[in-house]
Amino acid sequence: MKQIYISCSFSMQNELREATDRMKQEISTMGYQPFVFIEQYAFDITQEKEMMIQAMKDIDESCCLFAETTDKGIGIGIEAGYAKAQGKPVVYLRQADASHSTTMSGMADYHILYDDIEDLGKQVKEVLLQIQLEVELRKYILDLVSEEKQIFTKEVLAYLKEYKLRGGGQERTIEVLTALGNTYDIVPQWRDKIDDVLDMVTGYCSPEWRVWGE
Repeated sequence: MKQIYISCSFSMQNELREATDRMKQEISTMGYQPFVFIEQYAFDITQEKEMMIQAMKDIDESCCLFAETTDKGIGIGIEAGYAKAQGKPVVYLRQADASHSTTMSGMADYHILYDDIEDLGKQVKEVLLQIQLEVELRKYILDLVSEEKQIFTKEVLAYLKEYKLRGGGQERTIEVLTALGNTYDIVPQWRDKIDDVLDMVTGYCSPEWRVWGE
């Protein structure tokens, strides 16, 4: 999935246009497809159910969610929570002088508080580099488990060490794998393999298979 979902205030979409355009620009530069829900559809007040069904479908098709909360809204929180429940990275953004959202901040994996548009662009670019690593990791692990491949192999160890060298941190990797395991808890054989990868990352395995702390 190469789409990134951008959730933001409908009532302040004109005021936030410059910010959303800059996010879209940085996302496109990284090779992802930005998707701003409020720019794609027009629902009337009788179509609440259809609107949320469509929003969930679009989040399903996205690898990450950006929640712009300079103007806080219940819908933004619902969309972010839905993405989070799927183990997808959630980015909390707001203007530095805007009201803080305790709920969104506590839920988010990444935080961007920006002073101006240039600052926003710089921070979005930095976060996207980390998200790109996460998306690639998720895909690699899901390919492993869906194809029922062995985990404790030199190939998997080499991939994880390369991931580490590219900037993947141990703490965040543990969070990603834990969320992935929880998402696929209903498929025991998948969960077991994800837990095996987690053991390689945490070090709860033989020394030769440890990614960190060798």
